[in-house]
Amino acid sequence: MNVQSILALVGILVTTLFGLWAITAAIRFSRSVRITYAIDQIIALTDDITQNFQDLGITFRDQPVNANLVLLKGYLINTGRRDISHEMVEEQISVNLPPEFAWIDCKVVEASPSLSADTQRKSEQKIEFRTGLWKKKEYFKFEALAKVPVVEADPDNPPDEKPTVRLRRAMTLGHRIADSDRIEETHVPKLGHDVEPPTPFFLLLRFGSAKFRLIISSVIIVMGLSVGIASEIGLLSTTQLGYTLTIDDVERTVTVRVKGDKIRLSDEADFSHEMTLSEFDELFEKRATIVKRSDNFHLVFGIIYCTLGCLMLGISGLSAIRNRRMLAMISSKKEA
Repeated sequence: MNVQSILALVGILVTTLFGLWAITAAIRFSRSVRITYAIDQIIALTDDITQNFQDLGITFRDQPVNANLVLLKGYLINTGRRDISHEMVEEQISVNLPPEFAWIDCKVVEASPSLSADTQRKSEQKIEFRTGLWKKKEYFKFEALAKVPVVEADPDNPPDEKPTVRLRRAMTLGHRIADSDRIEETHVPKLGHDVEPPTPFFLLLRFGSAKFRLIISSVIIVMGLSVGIASEIGLLSTTQLGYTLTIDDVERTVTVRVKGDKIRLSDEADFSHEMTLSEFDELFEKRATIVKRSDNFHLVFGIIYCTLGCLMLGISGLSAIRNRRMLAMISSKKEA
């Protein structure tokens, strides 16, 4: 398989994936109701090791606690283009946990001036948030205390995952609000820190992840630039057997291709001529030569992929700017 065939297969594959992504993104961004969950802090008040000390007693409201305690602080923000009214809500936003986890308490500690918001612990595994008219760009902050199962551990052999990580992975957010999609997740930016903490590469491959889009779009731009430059300087030119001959009193250097029961002679000047094999044999003064041809396919390939990569970077940049503005509003409120 030659380079052109490989690039063609890669082009078909990537174009198909981009097409699916574009359709999905168009459907998602066409929704006028969008809700963002911004994680502020998630703190382990106790961990697996401290829980293994029998003489260490931990109580909450005078009741003993036999599990890890994790404090969660976060924001829910209406980042869409539309206000959320009571009529649009069939099921309020809820945060759910599996049976081995449990919510101890939850409360709303801050909200936009005109937003009415509170919370209720429906069960040990479910907390629910209730709001009044939730206008776009409005938010509320909540704090929740959760019990996380203890994992057998000792100081010399700590568990692979901390209680904070286990709680975050166990949490699921649910709702039934008209014209909305799943709740997006981000982090409140901290001074001197990235928007998101470092993550193993394989965890970046979540569909729609900002880091995933950045990595893929950068790779596509580099691929497109590499192919385009290589095509322009002749690294991807193909070498073929050709002939130098005279046709219609003009000397030409042509390559030969079979087309059905005839052969086609062509050159880089858009000359093309078909004849039978016997007619070709009768041509005089044919000289075999090596012909290097540069195919415009590679240049077009590079231009298309550079354009796709830049478009994807632009979408990611606009999304990041939108989130930054929303989170800046929270930060300014908190500092005030």
